[in-house]
Amino acid sequence: MKNSTKFLTLAAIGLLISSCTSLEEKFQNMSHQDRAEYICSRDRDVSLNRADKNRNENSVNKLNRIISRGYRIHNDCNKITVEYGTATCTTNTYGDNSTTKCTRPTKKETVCVESPVPIDYENERAKMAGFTKSMLAASEKYDRLYKKCYLQVEPLNSESAYNFFYNKS
Repeated sequence: MKNSTKFLTLAAIGLLISSCTSLEEKFQNMSHQDRAEYICSRDRDVSLNRADKNRNENSVNKLNRIISRGYRIHNDCNKITVEYGTATCTTNTYGDNSTTKCTRPTKKETVCVESPVPIDYENERAKMAGFTKSMLAASEKYDRLYKKCYLQVEPLNSESAYNFFYNKS
């Protein structure tokens, strides 16, 4: 193995070890509660359920806005060509006749027209009931997973918490 390859390999290993050590030192300086919060907020299962919980909350909030407004908004969008900037003109002369042609740069833009669409309140309320049920179930699952993680990690010392974090991720 060449000296330059050995050096790069050792440098990479040193960098890896120093980055791991710095997180381990960070864990040593944290309280039990801060370590548990750090680990559980990054836990894969907890994160996936947090995203599911947020999606459900957003659906409920969106439907609440629609019901309180009394209509949905339908967007009809089309791409159009828009001229902009300064026109460039050229004049061609053929004998006694001359013609001038002007052009301007163009770009494509999307133009949307919003149209209110009436809603069926009974249908929207039925959807709301389903979304609310899903939101509550997702919230309960998230809380349960977070609490389970927290109760597992909080009593651990810094070394055990560090090992738990790396073995879990």
